[in-house]
Amino acid sequence: KHEYKENRIIIDLPTTIADRIETWRVRSYLRINANKEHPLHEELIKEKGCRLKRGRSWLNQAEDTLRKIC
Repeated sequence: KHEYKENRIIIDLPTTIADRIETWRVRSYLRINANKEHPLHEELIKEKGCRLKRGRSWLNQAEDTLRKIC
């Protein structure tokens, strides 16, 4: 099990649950952005605010992650 974790680090794969969730958000965002027929595609264009109780939407979090990378 320990060797598996080391291998994930060597090939730069997400190691924590938070990293995996962040990766999932970005992959989903890019998939939605590429597919104009996707029901959430129009949501990408809209202004995204902050939800007071729950924080930012996952789409907004994905955009923030992409800004960090690019």
